[in-house]
Amino acid sequence: MELARMNNLKFNEEKTVLGATELKYLGHIISSEGSRPDPEKIQAINDMKIQDKKGLQRYLGMVTYVGKFVPNLLEITKPLRDLLQKDAV
Repeated sequence: MELARMNNLKFNEEKTVLGATELKYLGHIISSEGSRPDPEKIQAINDMKIQDKKGLQRYLGMVTYVGKFVPNLLEITKPLRDLLQKDAV
């Protein structure tokens, strides 16, 4: 903190967490062990009700956001992405 003061850096006390072992950031949990998807984000994906094309697009967007944690995501989502093609039923 002294180094921050010396360089005239200021922190919002309400948003500053000192000594934390992990941190939620943009839908991920970041710790010394690496990053993983936020369980709340995964639950939101699981709870989604897809009723139309826009809903499917939103769903695929959310799945893609956590995609680095899902091996073979493109293969898994291909049937759903195919539904978004112009000539799909």
